[in-house]
Amino acid sequence: MYDVVVVMVHVWQDMPKLENIRWKEFSALIVDDANKISWPKIWQFDFIDKTAWLNLTANKPDIADKIMDQGKVPHPAIRYGYNDWISTSDGQTADIIKLLNPKIVMFGGLHKDLCVTGVKLAVEDDQREYFVSDRLSYTWKQTAAAIYKDWDK
Repeated sequence: MYDVVVVMVHVWQDMPKLENIRWKEFSALIVDDANKISWPKIWQFDFIDKTAWLNLTANKPDIADKIMDQGKVPHPAIRYGYNDWISTSDGQTADIIKLLNPKIVMFGGLHKDLCVTGVKLAVEDDQREYFVSDRLSYTWKQTAAAIYKDWDK
């Protein structure tokens, strides 16, 4: 049993279909902070790129169910630890959390107000505490603020 497990959501290298969001920049900031955490991490990537999956050093091939020839690529600066996991769905993330049986599950990633909170709501149960980290997360608004300068007007 672990005291804390960290779930990192959608920390991809880039999202070219969403050109108005500074994905690389904010993923890099999140990865830098997450790499400093020694707790086990579950890196959740939906529709992971097949080549990227095969190149990962800490992959768990028995849990990947959404591998695609042209899926999304995880941020290359992620340092996968020995106790880290990779998930491709909310269901897998929930299963890994149950297996690791932590007291607390901390979530981070992009975007805090959408996907990160969505994953939290999808996997939480009454067996442990769940919360979203401000330090390991950015909102959609934060990642697009430089493009939408008059956002709050």
